Amino acid sequence: MTPYEMLDLGQSSYSISAAYVSIFIALLSAYLVAAYVVASRLSKAQFLLANSLYLVIQTLTIFTIYNFNSSARFWGNLGRSNMPVSSESANITYIPETVALVLIVTMLLSVWFMWKSWNPKAE
Repeated sequence: MTPYEMLDLGQSSYSISAAYVSIFIALLSAYLVAAYVVASRLSKAQFLLANSLYLVIQTLTIFTIYNFNSSARFWGNLGRSNMPVSSESANITYIPETVALVLIVTMLLSVWFMWKSWNPKAE
């Protein structure tokens, strides 16, 4: 495989990762709208089911995004290392981990918002 094909494979992995990020955002938006509109009317069983499904689906989505970003980093680094004139200007060492961390924190904050909407404190 030529270095250019490796770089193209890395770029394709980043593109797929971006598509999954849009899926993550769509699920997050739907969940937040549901939390805002109907959370206070949910029974405990409905609340637990909604949160369980959301957490499982979003966790799998984050895992997929992380895997595609890691694959992109691997193929990009391998492709650049095999280039005749290697450009090391792009530092993508921590991108998959950082993206995964931001998405996990976002997911947990959305569950916290659902909890606050479902169980408002009486003032």
